[in-house]
Amino acid sequence: MRNKMKKTIVMKKKFLILAFFGIISSCFCQEIFYEVKADTGLFENDEYSLFKIEVQEHRGLIRTMKKGEKVKYTFGDPYSIGDRVEGDPLSHIVATDQNGIKGKVAWADLFLPSNDSLPDDIKTNDEKERWISAYCYEILSSNAKETIFRYESYWKNEWYSSVGEEWHEDIRPSNFMIFDNAIDILGYDSSRGILLITSSEKVKDGIKIGLFIKYKIDTSSKDIFLHHFKKGEQEMTLKIDGDYLEMYLDGSKSPLMVFARTNNYKVITEKLRTIARGEKADLSDVTWPRHADGSCDYDDKIIKTHKVGGMYKTEDSLRLRAAEGTTGDALATLAAGTRVKVEITGKEETIDGITSNWMQVEVLDGAKDKDGNAIEMGTTGWLFGGYLSTTEYVEPVKEEKKLNLLDSVETKDERKVNRAAKMNKKEENDDFVFPFIQVGFGIILIIVLLPIILVIAKRRKTGKK
Repeated sequence: MRNKMKKTIVMKKKFLILAFFGIISSCFCQEIFYEVKADTGLFENDEYSLFKIEVQEHRGLIRTMKKGEKVKYTFGDPYSIGDRVEGDPLSHIVATDQNGIKGKVAWADLFLPSNDSLPDDIKTNDEKERWISAYCYEILSSNAKETIFRYESYWKNEWYSSVGEEWHEDIRPSNFMIFDNAIDILGYDSSRGILLITSSEKVKDGIKIGLFIKYKIDTSSKDIFLHHFKKGEQEMTLKIDGDYLEMYLDGSKSPLMVFARTNNYKVITEKLRTIARGEKADLSDVTWPRHADGSCDYDDKIIKTHKVGGMYKTEDSLRLRAAEGTTGDALATLAAGTRVKVEITGKEETIDGITSNWMQVEVLDGAKDKDGNAIEMGTTGWLFGGYLSTTEYVEPVKEEKKLNLLDSVETKDERKVNRAAKMNKKEENDDFVFPFIQVGFGIILIIVLLPIILVIAKRRKTGKK
């Protein structure tokens, strides 16, 4: 009888200890909340690995989720790596919907609401567009096989000894693609990693991005930057200089790597392989990367580009003309620092060694001419883009005017609308308050269970005596 009681106590103790640690792990696990951006399916989470979820097949479809619904990804749950040949970095993740049902969701149909500070100019839109190691352009510029070995001795040593003369068919630039929800990185030795984006915020001179990596990246990778990414959470900062991007990890003051944008990854790869074979590559169709000021490390040209809808500042006194070209009548001479918005891009021209487009612009508020006279906001005209900044001007956020007592008087109908809006807002907030309630509840349970565990342990010790 006594042995039976001892076994019962031991079983209870093990159960309580498991419950104790289970509560701790459930309280402190981290989550990412996504929003459904288009109607999509929630699929059964089976063991069958899909490169791509085809909703029309209804393979294991649980239900159809509507646009605007929220789903939760918990750190540690699986996500599927897609086929890079098709341009899909991730095919799906395993997430929990608002009803508590867990299943697979197509990655392309989700977005991260807290990720609004990730600028479009660093994202890659298709398979051709990537960020590649900036030194690849050094290799192209030299058109010499030895330059490859200077940056990537791996090919000359280990890869050549194992593969032989055909090593040049495997060479590729280290590169990565940035999407709304993830970063897909690929080393020059074919090692690969998928980094989930958990957050992003603008910082001085760049963007700080929170990352989560579930699957361990091959630490035997010879790639000079890939092996720095570890399983778990990391922080990355990206600093942009025109077509160049510096990558920093975990608060480092020195860049881990410098990348350059390419709009034709496959063409660059083939040219590198031509050089690796000891031949000369045709560089006539290469678009060389440029810094934010329009300069290039590989030619003496200065080329500046601007996008329609962008806001820029004049870098010097600049004539605003009635028509594109230097023959257009001058309407005013804008002072340096005048803010304008680009409406139309016109013909390209080279003036004073700077190649840019003529563009029709709208003068924004606060504009003055070179003599200090005010220029009416909304005035339009043409100017040469070579003397505009290439970095877009961002309007500062203005504080909303505080309402006085008279402004706050509401009609009966307005009160109904506002109450409904507040209720909707409360429902949205409840989704995100839940984790805090969970933590609080878990702490209370820990406080209750811990003394019980200690009492059982004490009784067991006393029983042994």
